[in-house]
Amino acid sequence: MLEDRLWQETGLLLTSSPAFMRNYFGPRGFSAAHRLIENKVLQRDAEAPLQSANRPAIGRPWRIGWFGVLRCRKSFEILSQLASELPGKVEVVLRGRPAPSIFPDFEAEVARTPGIKFEGAYRNPDDLEAIYGGVHFAWAIDYYEASQNSAWLLPNRIYEASLFGAVPLALGEVETGRWLAARNAGVLLPDPPGDTLRAFFEHLTADKYQTLAGAVEGIPRSDLADDARSCRALIESLPLRRKIQAGIAAVLETPFSGSAR
Repeated sequence: MLEDRLWQETGLLLTSSPAFMRNYFGPRGFSAAHRLIENKVLQRDAEAPLQSANRPAIGRPWRIGWFGVLRCRKSFEILSQLASELPGKVEVVLRGRPAPSIFPDFEAEVARTPGIKFEGAYRNPDDLEAIYGGVHFAWAIDYYEASQNSAWLLPNRIYEASLFGAVPLALGEVETGRWLAARNAGVLLPDPPGDTLRAFFEHLTADKYQTLAGAVEGIPRSDLADDARSCRALIESLPLRRKIQAGIAAVLETPFSGSAR
């Protein structure tokens, strides 16, 4: 295959999830070095304190945030059913950019669905603290391209949500669930999550939520955010770093002989 021929000259593979090595590159005999670069939040100052999240009061209605590129029809249906079955107990807040190919009339769908509201796009990373600080839970389930590699992904949502204190809701049998389970955090659900999800919110207490929130707070910050040090470590690991630096230096030292236009 063309891919096999191309990676013969690869010095380093960067991947955002260990599942890609476990399920794809490893079984196919990829032998070059590889490095895990997760979809963490970039915070240049590792010592900067997090802003205190303006979280809603603990208790009903429990607020679930689904943020990012909104392209999973099945997630929308699950959340819609949950909100309609538990009125006054669960609210769903959507932020980001809905995919027109999946939701051709998104705002109309939201308008006729009780318990769900769409609050528009947001700026990343500027608005992350505010949007995750406004909910109790973050939806980290995605069935988009479920028959392909979605079960291997580690989405931005688990890092963003956990960093700013929202408890992730995830499927237990995918890589997202395994990542959370390794840190004893999040709410891990079966697939499909419907009945279990409803029962969870029907019986959720303030004490149980505080335990879940405390587990998320206990995740090491280095698991959730990259800073200047981790960025430098990545650059140092690049096989062609010295050649690239030498090339840039040579260009900078070469007198400019072109004419102005």
